[in-house]
Amino acid sequence: MQKKIYIICSLLLLSIFYTHFAFGQGVAGFQFSKPKQKFARIPFQLHNNLIIIPVLLNQSKDTLRFILDTGVGNTILIDSSFIKKLAIDTQSRKVFIKGSGLGEQISTYIAPLQKMSVQQLIAPNTNILVCEKTLTYISEYAGITIHGIVGYDFFANLVVTIDYEQKELRVFNVEYFNKKAKKIPENQLYPIQIQKKKPYIKASISYDISQNIPIQLLMDTGAGHSLSLDE
Repeated sequence: MQKKIYIICSLLLLSIFYTHFAFGQGVAGFQFSKPKQKFARIPFQLHNNLIIIPVLLNQSKDTLRFILDTGVGNTILIDSSFIKKLAIDTQSRKVFIKGSGLGEQISTYIAPLQKMSVQQLIAPNTNILVCEKTLTYISEYAGITIHGIVGYDFFANLVVTIDYEQKELRVFNVEYFNKKAKKIPENQLYPIQIQKKKPYIKASISYDISQNIPIQLLMDTGAGHSLSLDE
């Protein structure tokens, strides 16, 4: 495993992420709580290859554990007790999402305009999906209690590097990273495409010298494994 991974690492890729976000959701997503702040270090826990970050929701002082998952487009609370805690109207329209790796349809409710914070970062207007039934298998897989999953909302406005060895996220203001941060070698830059708020890369598989099959792979920090291919 590489010691450090740059999730968004070139001016071109930054522009793709930032422009898509700006037109899609306005001012939603994480940003620095202090407007002039340029950089932050955020420690994380690593359980079964899953990145776990501490999250505060609204005015609560209780720290929640969220999986940082590039493979999800929406922020999700997997604990159904938050339906009551957030006073969600269960007569409102349900949103169905597909459970990763299981093929099941998961029923959720929308909790609009919630405030989330991760140390020096804040997302003041986040729409969160709350599962109708608690997804206990995610906590069982991680080995600790997991309350939710966050992906695109965390990365959309920021440059984020993941240092697995130090168990630390290094988060940059976009303009500061472009102007001041150390340049990344060209051979470490890989183009990505954003589809439905998820990052994909192009690759290929060779069965033998004569066969070279192009494929598209989802960059998924929430998968917990190195590679998964469809049948």
